[in-house]
Amino acid sequence: MVNRTKFLPSFNDVLDTVEKTNDKYKLNLSVDTQKYLAEKSLKLIGKKVKNRRMTDFND
Repeated sequence: MVNRTKFLPSFNDVLDTVEKTNDKYKLNLSVDTQKYLAEKSLKLIGKKVKNRRMTDFND
C-alpha cells in the first residue's frame, strides 16, 4: 500500500490496516475508535501526498 506510485489508499485499505494493528498489538480499540483513526490517518496521508505532488510539480 505505501510504496505504490501515484496511489492513494482507500478508506477501507486504511481501516484494514488499523484493524490488523489493533489485533496484532491487542490494543482493544472500539470499532468507532478504529474508524476515527482510519479517517484521521487517511486525511494525513492525503495531505502528505498532495504536498509531495505539489513539490514535484513546482520543481
